[in-house]
Amino acid sequence: MFMMPKKRIQFLAFLFPIQLLMIQLLKHYPSFIANYYSNGLYPVISNFERFIFGKMPFSLGDILYILLFLYIVYFFYKTIKAKKLLSKATFYSIMAFLSVLYFVFQLFWGLNYLRTPLYKTMAFPKEKVTKAVLLDFTKQLINKTNQLQKTIMHNDTLPVSMPYDFNTVFQKTKIGYQAIQNEFGGLDIRNQAIKKSMLSLPQIYMSFTGYLNPFTGEAQVNYLIPKLNLPATACHEIAHQMGYASETEANFIGFMASIHNSDVYFQYSAYFMALNYALHELQYEYPEVFEVTIKQLNSGVQKNQKEISAYYKQFQLPFALHSKAIYDFYLKANNQKEGIASYRYMVYLLIKYDEKKHWLSYDE
Repeated sequence: MFMMPKKRIQFLAFLFPIQLLMIQLLKHYPSFIANYYSNGLYPVISNFERFIFGKMPFSLGDILYILLFLYIVYFFYKTIKAKKLLSKATFYSIMAFLSVLYFVFQLFWGLNYLRTPLYKTMAFPKEKVTKAVLLDFTKQLINKTNQLQKTIMHNDTLPVSMPYDFNTVFQKTKIGYQAIQNEFGGLDIRNQAIKKSMLSLPQIYMSFTGYLNPFTGEAQVNYLIPKLNLPATACHEIAHQMGYASETEANFIGFMASIHNSDVYFQYSAYFMALNYALHELQYEYPEVFEVTIKQLNSGVQKNQKEISAYYKQFQLPFALHSKAIYDFYLKANNQKEGIASYRYMVYLLIKYDEKKHWLSYDE
């Protein structure tokens, strides 16, 4: 896999398990990571990448992934054909390749997984949300989402339709992030690098709305997702770009950037997304009150839900379950113990933030 001297390949291979052990050790020092990497070295790396790659009209990260995939296929084809798949040289070559890849991943972005969790930096107690609190908060989100839907459509029966194209949405994301920069800090978006992913088709079949390329720092958005989800998704991927590796935290930061945007469509996209998370949590934890609660939605909001659900159903394939399992393993391997379930914990952060800041009010 590598064309270099044998001893160098063996040395790189030897470094791979050492790197794994070092990451396990660094997990115990989140404050060190936050101070010296997430708020120190990483912003320098990220700004440089965004300054260089953000100017490109295409996604370099997508191209790198395609070339990487083709190279791996070629390597295994060549190795199997030569009947060297189980040889010691092949083993060392694979380990050396993984060693370099893992090092670059951690240096350019991956160490952000080890930073101090946001709920700790914001002094939120780690406790289970009660039924009464979750129900009241869901009603608040319903009220706000209904208000926004009616403001946009001037009645409560029509579904909201996003009027913007991708480039317009990408440009407007700056407004929300500038609004929350003082409170959350470190959200420097002077150099923007957010793009439509060329890999959108396989992503949507795997139920992915976008991703952050850790090697180029480009925020990638799936161009096949419903336009209504676009603002919230774009802000979510930018949050990853800002160093919030946790899916929970990227959801939270992206939501805050969206609702503080002066554009009402961004606000609706964010509240609509958060509401669906809250309703899912309510249905999972307390199904006896879910059916009554969901009936409080404006018919226009319900139509948006049905439209998006029907849209994604046409891309559902059996292997999507396997892709989710792989991503779940990836998240757990990167210090997110809840795995793919961590997406839903944004509801917890929003509730605790509301208790502290009172940013959301519900009128009976």
